[in-house]
Amino acid sequence: MTKIFLNGSSSKPVNAYAFLNWYFEDQKNANSILQNKQVDSFQFFIMGNSYIASSLYLLKNILDKYNKYNVADHLIFPIFFNLTHGLECWLKASISSITYLYNDIEEFKFTHALKELTSDLKKLLERYNILYIFDDLSSFALIDSLVDELDQYNVRFDFARYSSYRNNSQFYCGNNNVCVDLYELFQFIITLVYSFRLSLSYLILCIDSAVQPNQEDFILFCEDKANYKDNEDDEDAFENFIFKDVTGFY
Repeated sequence: MTKIFLNGSSSKPVNAYAFLNWYFEDQKNANSILQNKQVDSFQFFIMGNSYIASSLYLLKNILDKYNKYNVADHLIFPIFFNLTHGLECWLKASISSITYLYNDIEEFKFTHALKELTSDLKKLLERYNILYIFDDLSSFALIDSLVDELDQYNVRFDFARYSSYRNNSQFYCGNNNVCVDLYELFQFIITLVYSFRLSLSYLILCIDSAVQPNQEDFILFCEDKANYKDNEDDEDAFENFIFKDVTGFY
């Protein structure tokens, strides 16, 4: 009988465990729409960070080992699932953050479609005149380019989860192979972290500090961030990047 889930003491070292709950202690309140938006902001942000980090971990391992045994042909699907689901979480965190910060009780349809979520977020940024947080929408260019490439092959948002949908094969089941440039994908996610996630993390900081966004504060916040450089002589560079800039809170 398995004992994967534990509740109590054990003789194993503390680093042998992953805790499922301590980042998500705040729960929904049936009587408070705004409080629920605050909870959604933090939880979607944390979960999005985790999914994006897992994509980067898989890609880095594959690239460092020169795609040994062509393992990328299998792992590309969880890599893409984690990327698209992480993006979905980040977009939902952004929407929840802005509506909470401006006491906006409008209920948005939380779809899985990145294009619809991006459109809703853009409307909010324009409504509250805070386009500067996402570089006057230039940060969305990365997401738009990903969505455009998927649309080019007429694929559903869940292509990385299901090989077919309602008896229709996804694009990779056809006669023509579609290849993914692993290096380009890795750099794409890195750039996403230092653009979209950076903007979102500022919104999370505003919630945590109980203040509304301010352009001068945002500029100072961004100046404090340094880009990750892949340095073969520094074995800890990537680990520090994941901990500080991806799964980190700001």
